[in-house]
Amino acid sequence: MTCTFTNSEPALKIAISPLTGTNSVGDTHTLTASAMKDPEGDGTFVGVENGVTVTFGFETNTIGATFTSGTGSPGAGPVTCLTAGGTGQCSVNITSTSAGQVEVSAAVSLTIGSVSLSEKTENGNAANSDNAMKDFIAGSLIWEKRADSPTGALVGGATFEVCRTHDYDPTGAGSFTDLGAGNEVCFNPNILDNDSRDQDADNGQFQLINLILGKYRLTEKIAPTGYILDPTVRFVDVTSGTTAANGGVWVNLQTGDVCEDGKPRRLIMLYTGNGTANDNHTQATGEVIIRVDDDLPLVNNRANPVATIRTYDHRDMVLDTDNNVSIGDLITFQNNGNKLVPSRAGFRVFLAGANINDRAAAVEHVQFHSSCSQPLAPGDEFGSFFLLRDEN
Repeated sequence: MTCTFTNSEPALKIAISPLTGTNSVGDTHTLTASAMKDPEGDGTFVGVENGVTVTFGFETNTIGATFTSGTGSPGAGPVTCLTAGGTGQCSVNITSTSAGQVEVSAAVSLTIGSVSLSEKTENGNAANSDNAMKDFIAGSLIWEKRADSPTGALVGGATFEVCRTHDYDPTGAGSFTDLGAGNEVCFNPNILDNDSRDQDADNGQFQLINLILGKYRLTEKIAPTGYILDPTVRFVDVTSGTTAANGGVWVNLQTGDVCEDGKPRRLIMLYTGNGTANDNHTQATGEVIIRVDDDLPLVNNRANPVATIRTYDHRDMVLDTDNNVSIGDLITFQNNGNKLVPSRAGFRVFLAGANINDRAAAVEHVQFHSSCSQPLAPGDEFGSFFLLRDEN
C-alpha cells in the first residue's frame, strides 16, 4: 500500500480596492483592504477575524496627498485600521489639494496556529492585489476684461466674485451636485486682476488653477477705474483636468452720456434677466415703466431662460423681434430705416412658447426715455436691460 502525505501550510493574502480611481482635488476617496486567511492550506480563504490591524501607506506621493482617517500618522501616513464586520475588511480615506497620481499599499500580519505570516499588496505574491493607483484632477478657469466690445483692448484692474455653486463627480458619465443657495464656496477675498491667485500676469486676463471641479459663478464686482461695471453673471462648468474652462469676455464701457455726440441711431442693450432687481438710472420716475410678472425666471435663481424679446417705440409700433435670447446676449434697439432712435424705447419679454402677439403674455414690460431730454448713459439699468453703449 502506498500512502501520500501532503504538507499543507496556512496562507494569508490581501487585496485593496478600488485599484484605480479618479476624483477632483479636494474630494475624499475611500480605499478598502480585504485580508483573507486559509487556515488549512487547502485553498479555501475566509476573512480574517475582527480586530486584525491593516496598514496603509503611500508608495509614491509627490502631490502632498494625505490620509484623513485611520490610526497612526494621519496626513503623510502610514495609518492603520482594524478589520470588522466579520468580512476581514477595513477602510481608510485619502484626499489631495493638488493634482497628480498617488500609489497606495496595504499590508497585514497574522499568526495562524504557530505560523506567523505577513503579506503586502504588490509584493510578488500572485494571490495579493496590486497597489491602488489614485488620480486627483484639478480644473482651471480663464476669462477676460475688455473695453467697449468683446474684441476691444484688454483692461486691467477689475475685481470678480468667483463662487463654486455645484460639485462635479468625474466618474462615469459625470454629474453635478447643487450645493444649494447660501452654501456656495466663494474665493475670499474676491479675485483682483493680477493678485497672487491670478496666474495670468497680463492686464485684463484672468486664470485660476488647481480648482475643485464643479460649476462656477462669475460676477464682476468692481470695474476698472473710469469704466462702467458689466453686470453679466455667467455660470461656467469646470469639468476637465486638461482643458481650461473659458468664462468668456466681460466688456467695460467708459463713462459718458449717450447724447454727447447727438441722438444715437442704436442702443446696444445687455439682457440680464434680473427683472426689477437692478433698476438703476437717473431718469425721472414718470419717464420709466417697468412691469415684471412673478413668473419671470431671475438670473439670481440660477435660471438661464431662453426668451423672445420684442422692441417697440413710443407709438407701440413693433420695431424688431429677437428670438431665443439668453441671459448675457445683446439686444439692439433701433428705429426702422436706420433712423435716429425714437423718443421712447420699449421692450417686452416672452418666455418660450408664449404668444408674442399677446401683450398680456409678456412676463416683463420695460419703457424708458431714449431721446436726449432725459439722462441716458452706459451703465443705466432698466429691469432686465442694461445699456452697454450707443452707436451712430
